[in-house]
Amino acid sequence: MAFGAKKYGVYNWLDGMEWSRLVGAVMRHVLAWHGGEDLDPETGASHLAHARCCLAMLMGYQELSIGEDDRYGTVNHQKLLARAPAQPQPDPSTPLDAPPQT
Repeated sequence: MAFGAKKYGVYNWLDGMEWSRLVGAVMRHVLAWHGGEDLDPETGASHLAHARCCLAMLMGYQELSIGEDDRYGTVNHQKLLARAPAQPQPDPSTPLDAPPQT
């Protein structure tokens, strides 16, 4: 955590952030490890240690109601969607390999 404290500031994680940012970091680190890369090139630390740290922060956020719970399907996510500009949504019944409709 010393690297993060130097890069982002000591205890800055207690200010909160979008939960999806941490989920994304967890996924990137686990996928990098799964792909055969044991150590994060930026820090030299274990990808699994980074993932564990992100999960610990996420658990703290959930327990203390810190940050922005932007998980898909939550009430808060619906509020975030209401604030976002309207985006066309794909038809879920359309196969992923279907050509785009114009």
